[in-house]
Amino acid sequence: MKRFFFAILILFILFDLFAGILWGILFFERIKLPYNSMGRYFDEQTGIVYSKQSVETYGFLLGISFVLIAIAIYLFLQIQKKKDLKVLKEEKWFCPGVEKTINIGLCWEYCFAGTGPTDTKEDLLKWINENKKFLSLEEFHKTCEHCKHCQWSR
Repeated sequence: MKRFFFAILILFILFDLFAGILWGILFFERIKLPYNSMGRYFDEQTGIVYSKQSVETYGFLLGISFVLIAIAIYLFLQIQKKKDLKVLKEEKWFCPGVEKTINIGLCWEYCFAGTGPTDTKEDLLKWINENKKFLSLEEFHKTCEHCKHCQWSR
């Protein structure tokens, strides 16, 4: 169901982008016409009478298109963000440093502990002192450098 919503959202963005371009072309073409005092312009070649009120309508529709595109892109980015966070929370790897399966977000925090997240650094130092597997945080990070999952090695 989420893929269907995602596909519909992309189609909506494309359709609205097309409509916005159309309204923009009409708006900018018609705003340049020399209207008379009654707000009308007669095109002698085509025999069409253009009303100045249509310019306001096209401008309004252009503005609505921009707002709808902005909302749709915002929703698209929010869906992507949630999807990325879900992967970070759900995907798990075996960490040879702590010898247990952890999610990839925690793997990232362990890899950058000491230069990034301070709470993770404190937890990791506490774990190192309790388990005596490593002498220091730097020694733990050497394990990160050789880990097959670590995408963030220093």
